[in-house]
Amino acid sequence: MPSFVSTLWLLDVVDGSRRAVYISPVAIERPSVSPDGKRVAYATGALEWDVLEISLPDGAVRTVLGGGGISWWPDWAPSGNHFVVSTNRSGIPAIEDVSSTDGFSRRLASLPTDVGMVGNPRWAPDGSRFAFYSASGGAAPALMISNASGGGEVTIDREMQGTHAWSPDGQWIAYVNKAGKLAKIKPVSGASAVILAKAEPALEVRRVMQWSPAGDWILYSVADGLSLISPDGNTGRKLTSRKFLAYGFSRDGTEVFGVFHNTAGAGAQWQLYSLNVKTGAEKLLAPVDLPASANDMAGFSLHPEGKRFLTSIAKWPYDIWMLEGFDQHKTWLDRLLRR
Repeated sequence: MPSFVSTLWLLDVVDGSRRAVYISPVAIERPSVSPDGKRVAYATGALEWDVLEISLPDGAVRTVLGGGGISWWPDWAPSGNHFVVSTNRSGIPAIEDVSSTDGFSRRLASLPTDVGMVGNPRWAPDGSRFAFYSASGGAAPALMISNASGGGEVTIDREMQGTHAWSPDGQWIAYVNKAGKLAKIKPVSGASAVILAKAEPALEVRRVMQWSPAGDWILYSVADGLSLISPDGNTGRKLTSRKFLAYGFSRDGTEVFGVFHNTAGAGAQWQLYSLNVKTGAEKLLAPVDLPASANDMAGFSLHPEGKRFLTSIAKWPYDIWMLEGFDQHKTWLDRLLRR
């Protein structure tokens, strides 16, 4: 099985059915259909995600896992001695538990027989289990739970979108469901989700969701920034209009730290901010010295000591390609182009 497969899908806007029209062993990004419906231009390149550790408040960067392949969505264990990460370092998509001292790792979950991904592992607050998503065969991701040794997997919700977060007491998991609604659910098989109807999350799969260590807020991405919703769903407010790529709460829940990609041309390209949860006041802490090839981030996990966090960065050296002969799918494309 290949370590990574990217698929270009064609979706029927009338009945919702879909068809795989091109499969590539490297990333397919930003596809654009020509006006005549016969060609598709897309960006492609060797996909690499590296795990980094960023210090607070100075923004110093250290590479934890790198050197090729995909290693993303890292999450510190409550002990602070090891972390889980979604990776294909072993040749198949897997979740690994990695020691922070000697780099020793063990596989906790994988998909050895089907094209798919397992990702976004998040430790429960007591470290006895972790939640993650599992997707294969083009199906929507399922929200899963496994014990700390990688066994006893349980499906919590068979269709989800985006990311998820544990409540600090371990009694709930917040996530975006298949309808694009922010929900919370008990981490047991057969549980029913509670919809937090006042929240309007953006469907951005690489943005994180965070539950405050104080238990009073859930932080999530919206179309124009970050918002907060109370766990009972009754109170919500906008925190910032700044679009952070990686973000999460401080250890006491009074602040949010975030990494901002500055494209204005003035100042550092990557910037570390703090935000006051109560007032929304922003403070620029430091520049973050990321590689020139970095163009996206996924994950935020604060170390238990509160002075550093893990995240992952995408490094994509893109080329532009053209897919010819696309007119065999012109019936569906005509429907799409008429809308």
